[in-house]
Amino acid sequence: MRPGSRPPLALEVFYGVFETYHSWPHPGVQSVFINRCSSPASKVCDFVCDCRDCSDENQCGYHKESVMLGTPFTCDFEEGNCGWKDVSTSAYRWVTDRASIAMWGTGPSADHTRGTDLGWYMAAEMRRNTFAAIARLRSPVMQQAAATCEIRAWYRLWETGPNETVQPALWVELTYDNETRTLWQSLKSSISAWQELVAYTGRVPGEFQITLSSRQSSLQLDDVEFRSCGLPPPLSLVCGPDERNCSRGSCVQLEQLCDGTDDCGDLSDESATECGSFTICSFETGWCGWNTVPDYPTWVRNTSLHLVPGARSPTRDHSSNSRTGFFLYVSTGPQDRRSDAARLVSPTFQATTTSCCSLVFYSHLYDSATSSLNIYYKPSSGVMQLVRSRAGDLGDYWFREKVDFSVTESFQLVVSLQIILEGVIGTGPKGSMALDDLVLSPGCVRVAGSQVITPQPSTTDPTTPCTLQEFACDNTKCISAELTCDFIQTCEDGSDEMYCAKAKVPELLTAAAYPPVPMAVGTGDCSSRRLQARSIWGSWHRLARGFGAQTRLVKTWCVPGASTFEAGARGWKDVSVGQLQWARQKASEALLPGADHTTNTSTGSYLGVALAPGQVVSVARARTPVLGPSGLACSVEMHYWLHSDPQGFIALGIVDHALGTHRLAWQTQGNGSTAWKHISIPLGKRARPFQLELTALVKLRGPVVQSAAVDDVVFVNCDPRFTPPDASELSCNFEMGLCGWYQDQSDDFEWARGTGLGLGSDHTTGTGYFLSVDLSAQSTWGLSARLVTYPQDPPTREQCLSFWYRLDGPQSGTLNLKIQHDGEPETVLWTQMGSRGSIWHLGFATLSRQALQRYRLIFEALRDGYLGNMALDDVTVRAGACGPQKSCSFEANACGFFSSWQYTWARQSNATGTATAGPPTDHTMGTARGYYMIVDTSEAFLPRGQAATLSSGQYRPLTGPQCLGFWYQLSPSDPGEPGSPTSLSPSGWQRALTPPHSVTATHLLGEPWPFLGLGSLASRPPARDLTESVSRGVGAWNQEQIPLPPTCAQGQAPMNTASAMGLVVPLLPALCSGGRPSGDVTCLWLLLGSLMVFMKEKGVQRRLFSVSSVQGDAWRYGKVTVQAAEDWQAVFEVVSAGGELSYVALDDLHLKAGSCPEPGSCDFESDTCGWTSPSDRTLGSYAWGWRSGASLGPKVDHTLGTTAGHYVYFDASVLGPGGNAAWLLSEHLPATMGACLRFWYHMDFPEHFYSGELRVKLYSMAGELTVWCARGHQGHGWRNRTISVQNTVEFQIVFEVANGMWPAGGTIALDDITYHAGEGCDGNSLGQMEGGKLAKGTVAAVVIGILLATVFLLLLAWSMCCWLKRRVAAGRMPEERAASQGFDNITFRDDRVTITPLPADEEAEPDVSLS
Repeated sequence: MRPGSRPPLALEVFYGVFETYHSWPHPGVQSVFINRCSSPASKVCDFVCDCRDCSDENQCGYHKESVMLGTPFTCDFEEGNCGWKDVSTSAYRWVTDRASIAMWGTGPSADHTRGTDLGWYMAAEMRRNTFAAIARLRSPVMQQAAATCEIRAWYRLWETGPNETVQPALWVELTYDNETRTLWQSLKSSISAWQELVAYTGRVPGEFQITLSSRQSSLQLDDVEFRSCGLPPPLSLVCGPDERNCSRGSCVQLEQLCDGTDDCGDLSDESATECGSFTICSFETGWCGWNTVPDYPTWVRNTSLHLVPGARSPTRDHSSNSRTGFFLYVSTGPQDRRSDAARLVSPTFQATTTSCCSLVFYSHLYDSATSSLNIYYKPSSGVMQLVRSRAGDLGDYWFREKVDFSVTESFQLVVSLQIILEGVIGTGPKGSMALDDLVLSPGCVRVAGSQVITPQPSTTDPTTPCTLQEFACDNTKCISAELTCDFIQTCEDGSDEMYCAKAKVPELLTAAAYPPVPMAVGTGDCSSRRLQARSIWGSWHRLARGFGAQTRLVKTWCVPGASTFEAGARGWKDVSVGQLQWARQKASEALLPGADHTTNTSTGSYLGVALAPGQVVSVARARTPVLGPSGLACSVEMHYWLHSDPQGFIALGIVDHALGTHRLAWQTQGNGSTAWKHISIPLGKRARPFQLELTALVKLRGPVVQSAAVDDVVFVNCDPRFTPPDASELSCNFEMGLCGWYQDQSDDFEWARGTGLGLGSDHTTGTGYFLSVDLSAQSTWGLSARLVTYPQDPPTREQCLSFWYRLDGPQSGTLNLKIQHDGEPETVLWTQMGSRGSIWHLGFATLSRQALQRYRLIFEALRDGYLGNMALDDVTVRAGACGPQKSCSFEANACGFFSSWQYTWARQSNATGTATAGPPTDHTMGTARGYYMIVDTSEAFLPRGQAATLSSGQYRPLTGPQCLGFWYQLSPSDPGEPGSPTSLSPSGWQRALTPPHSVTATHLLGEPWPFLGLGSLASRPPARDLTESVSRGVGAWNQEQIPLPPTCAQGQAPMNTASAMGLVVPLLPALCSGGRPSGDVTCLWLLLGSLMVFMKEKGVQRRLFSVSSVQGDAWRYGKVTVQAAEDWQAVFEVVSAGGELSYVALDDLHLKAGSCPEPGSCDFESDTCGWTSPSDRTLGSYAWGWRSGASLGPKVDHTLGTTAGHYVYFDASVLGPGGNAAWLLSEHLPATMGACLRFWYHMDFPEHFYSGELRVKLYSMAGELTVWCARGHQGHGWRNRTISVQNTVEFQIVFEVANGMWPAGGTIALDDITYHAGEGCDGNSLGQMEGGKLAKGTVAAVVIGILLATVFLLLLAWSMCCWLKRRVAAGRMPEERAASQGFDNITFRDDRVTITPLPADEEAEPDVSLS
């Protein structure tokens, strides 16, 4: 053992525990290593399962398998930390963390494994004053990584530190043999979404550790996977004909022999005996006969130690996987943006036809999209011939390449040849280009005494006046290079669009290609009519009109080009780095498919997956040139062939280099099919250039033949100037398609069009099509799905856009309707969030006229919830403005509400934290980002006694009563309030009890005292209704003085003149006694800020609601019943008390049919009344649903007993284990001495499964009190429950669904909740509470009743006690008589007292089922 090195792993395994981290937050989960089969230390954490249960590969930085992902040797952090340990040396550290949906849009709201807020990950949390800190996360000791070992992980950079120029934000290091190598570094990116990390360890023959480090960033890490890291296992079988035995008993492919890499794991495939005839140059001691052409740039022999730190250069060589190893590197200036070539020339070799000369080498092309590596050979009597070219950014690793050089019969006169490796430095920022381990096969025989031949390219670019930043059209016209492959034919000969992964247009315009319409050769007039053409890919396309006489453009639009691969790859380039590659193949050369799609013959060609000389196990990748920009209707169509098992796939991705993103556009899994299939993939509008990347994975080695191929790739309607004829068709029921709506391909997922889709019926017919988003599906992971239109012409008058929507589920997302005018940002017209039940709701918004401004509309589904669905149907546009909205959350706008001209309401959000007054969060979202309406009642904004009104638009006459519900909040402490209020006055005057000898004016900041009046407990407010005067516009009343009672004449002077803050006015008992005892309580009246609701009909206002003070700062529910025979308005009026930092806020207005129910009562037929799920996620993270009878839960409701009736429900299976809960809250209810709560509930949990519970709680500022619970299965019918309720303070009733440590399945439903205040469950009237005290008229009766009951109980208890003593004393032993008596229902612990829970409901109540 080396001094200071880690003890052998066997020592830790011997004691049975690897390492325990007690700080892990998962309940009951510890990181403990248990080797159940006692594997030796050399076989632990080596990526090979030696134990039957693979316990030797747990807690190794990975588990044997991720249950969630189904991938081996993966750590998803759901079941522990897998042995990873934070080794940071500052407050900036790696910690285990869990996302919060409350942070959606402002912080991590979902992990990568689950895509929800239930998953775990590792996080490097940025702290203040940690400017130079680095957080390091280190793995346990691993060992024996194969040369193919690949580390994949997902990371999300949410926030960078104060110095954003510090790069990288995340990097991966490998520590082996006392040396640390950097494997991977993050690139600068502005994307805060999850991004994939791919790092390669290379061959590591001993123990090593992986460290992930972050600098000055808020960063999350998840799903660390180790792929293909284990060495080939020893086999008892004989190796195949294409394999060779390793000394350790495993097998490797023949092509892996003598390739400069230890593939066997014991170097037996690279032994001198095996490789003596090969020429291997590792550049460790020199150039091995290779020469450079003296030019700039040039190849330089160097090590990583001597290169500029932080540059995108190799951090290790390939030969030794070390920083001290040598390799060849192209040296360029850091600011040099010229395009040039560095050439490396081999010695001269003999030409022979008896054996092939092969070159294996390892290249490093990184962080440059324009550089390329070209391999030529040059006969002594000829010119350079290009054999292989690799271009683009292949990644930060050494990738294996192999090139065969064969001399055919036409070269019989050739006596020698040379190999030239040319590194072409592209324009733009420089990346890395390096070479290492050049291996020549025995067929490469060197010519003795040969001279170096100075190579020149065989075909140089012809003389052209075009610059490097221009493209030459047929060598006669220069255009900007940015105009190539942009779907617009700029060159007259079309050469700028010829090699763009599609064919030149004239190549396809033949009678053979288009037999039904041979006239479509460009002579057809696309501007005068729509053409129908049957294309070679077998589908009908409606070809849109163009721009009249512009025939050149008409050609491009009428007949899109296609890559048939008959004449070449047409711009598609293979960028594979592993054992698979895309290659143009003849159908006759492959077993499957036996015919291409274009000609349906064996002589045709296609792009297929073939074996490659690469080393790593990776997918085949091919990319187009840089394309675009593209138009909104752009799509790509192709035919594909996939014959494989379910692990095989073909996929198409979209790469945006500017943003550093890779978006999956389409993917299909293998299913054993043996036919060509057609697919159309939307690409959509893309303002920035992009590339398409085609990937595939199949097994080409093995007894079962697998294959993958594509053919006839065509781009349709991609010209950004193209506008389809139905672009203005915004009214749509989605029965035949999307009409003028298009999927926005720049978002994260898509709306699904279908019928049923497991989300109910459509709105149009009940059986038709609609659009939907399932937030729990893996295909919807991301931020949003957007449905967009083409730019629309400005309307000549206002229009009303209406639509039907559905939002349902315990964690529903947000549905937005937005508009974007030319040159302006997007504006929200309408928004809705949270569960609205499983029924269709009507939404609408007015499209205002803005002269000469085109606009586009967007329906946006935000995934700020993870368990729910959204649906959209029947979008309609009609002339005229929409009427006033019946529901308004104020998230998008004021919904047509307007303020009085002098003192106004404001629509406000506290997202920036700069609001001077108002609630910290809104009611709709429960976050600071949410909006509400507010009026600042401070003296500076709304003078004392003045009013501010908020009026709705004109509602139509009502045929019956309707209920207007709203949520409001008054500032928690009113500056004019000296004590706790005890009653409310309709006019805004408030009575408060005060001590008999003094009145404290602490809150009266500089205000005149005449607003105060004194009187006895039974006295009334001042005679003049000052509030009504304000509502009538009389404003001089605030200068009036209110005379004191005659007995208080001596106190009148100080009352009239006092204006100082905190002044205490003495009240002598003799002054205000009024014949009462001197200690009598004095009653103080003052004017507080008030909120009133009026209904205005025919210019007359009728007050329906008034409130002037509440307890706490919670949102409260108010409701009024409205009846109107004429057009009417709702008016919200606030009167100011003139205090500091006071306000009144309003949110979530809703008008529904029917009279308002009593507080706390609801039959759920029209809505959920005042019952809501809390927006504050500390009170419960899930929402109850609202629906009619369905397959899950009750088939019928209780109110109507039919499937049409409605109820509220919650699916307990979504809670998962761990004690999660879902709340259903009533509105705030006043304190009561006695009330009765009745409800019907339904619980269909599986039999004998008691994890799920339904609880009833009373929730108030004092805390929570559970008054009833039921557990587990409660039958299949509705059951009734009656509960007596008492509470001395204002409270809310809570129905809570909760789970224990294990998940529960089943639905809990509630219906017909009734709450009767002041009435016991036996029908007896009970006293009411005022501010926590009994009302005056009830005190005497209650006191007398309590006294009589107490006397009776005492007499009864005394009699029973005497009788028991006489009965028991004779038989009791002496020691029993001396023993102390205990408590029969309380268990004592050393830290708290626990009361035994109430018995489950099923133990005491019979089943009441519906027949």
